[in-house]
Amino acid sequence: MAGDSSGNGHDGAVVGAVWTIGNDGSGLSSDGVDDEVSIPTMNSEEVSFGAWFYKNANDTKRHDFIFDGLRMHSDPQLREGFALKFLKRNPNVVGFAVVTQNASGMRKQRTVSYDLGNSVGGWNHVAGTYNKTTGEQKLYVNGQLVRMVRHPAGNSIVPLTSYPGMKIGNSLSKKGCFNGVIDGVCISHRALTEQEVLDIYNN
Repeated sequence: MAGDSSGNGHDGAVVGAVWTIGNDGSGLSSDGVDDEVSIPTMNSEEVSFGAWFYKNANDTKRHDFIFDGLRMHSDPQLREGFALKFLKRNPNVVGFAVVTQNASGMRKQRTVSYDLGNSVGGWNHVAGTYNKTTGEQKLYVNGQLVRMVRHPAGNSIVPLTSYPGMKIGNSLSKKGCFNGVIDGVCISHRALTEQEVLDIYNN
């Protein structure tokens, strides 16, 4: 089990991954094949997600997921949730995808991405936030804001209802397993400020 240190009871079920030395204490090592941590679905109108990662190798055939709570569909109006992953077309690019909707239910997906240059062989911290009031979707790397896109102000994140839970270190379809160590996962039901993200990185 991967315990929820917030006390909210969102413990994760570890499948295959093994505990090892993390960035701070222990982290979970995944083999890039089928390891994952399954967590309960956590839907909210806003979100912040952050994690430390140490990638052992790139996957050029599939996306490498740090976190997946996103339902993809050919019809944009059937998409849900959010995800943080490395892109298969460029495995050094990390992307934070969010699907939002307005009061009428019209949905919009945006992805904000950043090229790390080399994402293998070192510890990095990545975080994504979405603020409903402003519509700002932000991506942070090692405590610094690197990219931002906007949704219509007031849009809320579309709840994930098509899957029974969310995944750390793999995709919901089990076709995007991360190869490396993930540590210090943090999920919040609000958009953290730039200072709060920096504080998490520094601490």
